[in-house]
Amino acid sequence: MRIAIVMPIMTSVTTGGLLSASRITSIPPPPTDEDNLTVEMAKAIAALGHEVTLFASDFYRPLHSVSDSVPGVRVVYLPTRLQRVFHPVFIPFIPTLYRRIRDEGYSVVQSEDFLQWSTILSALASSRASYPLVIWHEINIKQRFPGNVIQSIYAMTLGKAVARRTALFIPRNLQAKDFLLNTGIPSSKIGEVIHSGVNTEAFSPSSDRDRLRQQLGLEPDCFVILSVGRLVPYKGHRYLLLALRKVLDKYPQTRLILVGDGPEKDNLCQLSEDLGIAGDVTMIEHVAKRELTRYYNAADVMALPSSEKELFPNFTILESLACGTPVIFADPAGDKEIGGDGFCGYYAPFGDVDELARRILALIENPQRHIEMSRAAIDLVGSQFDLRVIARKWVQVYEAVTKGGQNGL
Repeated sequence: MRIAIVMPIMTSVTTGGLLSASRITSIPPPPTDEDNLTVEMAKAIAALGHEVTLFASDFYRPLHSVSDSVPGVRVVYLPTRLQRVFHPVFIPFIPTLYRRIRDEGYSVVQSEDFLQWSTILSALASSRASYPLVIWHEINIKQRFPGNVIQSIYAMTLGKAVARRTALFIPRNLQAKDFLLNTGIPSSKIGEVIHSGVNTEAFSPSSDRDRLRQQLGLEPDCFVILSVGRLVPYKGHRYLLLALRKVLDKYPQTRLILVGDGPEKDNLCQLSEDLGIAGDVTMIEHVAKRELTRYYNAADVMALPSSEKELFPNFTILESLACGTPVIFADPAGDKEIGGDGFCGYYAPFGDVDELARRILALIENPQRHIEMSRAAIDLVGSQFDLRVIARKWVQVYEAVTKGGQNGL
């Protein structure tokens, strides 16, 4: 099959350094798109014998692309227009996408999210060329005003036309599935959840944790908490620092590594000083994606005490689990997405400092439970989240919609 994947927003391959929501910032281009999750998924699909073209906004163009070296994969960065009207961090406008999809002859088109300009263009072009369209939907919450009003108007107007031209909606998690149903998408057009997945060749358990710890300047016998993500309020890093203060009172050999950058950095630095734990906290702004595996393997637990504002499980959770490192999460969706509280991690509600500290202490004080969670994490990722598993699921979807024709035209 010839497959077109439309993923206009190609996020940075390093942690931190994300773009400002309030203005378009000038940042150095990433060195390569090799480690981008969508590119990795395209490579996994191509490895199954298919030809994949990935369309993205040129706002995210790297210095070098896998298009030059990976058989069966082509990444096309399209001109991004009207950037001051349609912010490329959220809704990049790439109008030439319509012509490219209409004229290049694909078996199936896959587009990201129901609420994107690129999805509207994909729907129009695939309808004109009689390709089936599949939408991989990520958004799982209603936005605040005025975004929620725009969402509602879109769903009642243009969104209906897009839905008619869509063969199948594939949610990225169970919350996204509920969002689609609440938006008015018929259940008959919503397929099974397909998660983002993780490259288990890049992220896997290490047998030499002591060496990794030595390289990172960590004591062999300390308990290491890792948190990877943008330093913004809804990520809950403030609560993690407050919980660490409680844990240190009982276990002084506990360390926290925060990997990421963002507007909360100065506030978090000040809070760690005020709490007297600055010496126990290491803050690292930028880490190349493939270097993160060292941090996951050196850590005892990865804590992501975020609110429900972001996708769950996100890539940092899956990467950590792939390395066999249990997670502490604040999204109640964990009971259905990653086996539930106590399977390969613990649940601590967003903002509940006492419960977060209690969960960390439970892992410190029960090494055997920690080992069991680690094994469960590796097994879970291998069976459900490995990119090769995800690629096979996508091929099954493509085959189903191409055989069944495009619904609703």
